[in-house]
Amino acid sequence: MKIILDTNFLMIPGTLKIDVFTQIKEEIPDPKLYVVDESVNELIKISQDKRQKQKHREAAKLALQFINKFNIRVVSSKTTSFKNVDELILKIAKRGGFAVATQDQAFKRILKENNVQILILRQKKHVKLI
Repeated sequence: MKIILDTNFLMIPGTLKIDVFTQIKEEIPDPKLYVVDESVNELIKISQDKRQKQKHREAAKLALQFINKFNIRVVSSKTTSFKNVDELILKIAKRGGFAVATQDQAFKRILKENNVQILILRQKKHVKLI
């Protein structure tokens, strides 16, 4: 299964100290993990923004390290027009048959309305496909 990880999901290991990557592998056999280039840009901005809490800056830095460590593929947004990163992820997910890993409540609602499979963190303990 192909899964796009959004920015807030990538920050879970740094903010909640939960290994979502192992959890994904336990829930989904042979997952193919992706991230959009705009999410990478968001993580870079968060990691360098002194106005962000130290905890969030460190979580963003850790997320960037995990993208490299786990060889998460980066999807380019150059061929897609979009207003925000959520819209970009939705378009790519629908076009490419991806599931989306997110914790954003509003975005989850939009994904459900568009019949996109969603991976979430349940009870701050385990990853679940809904």
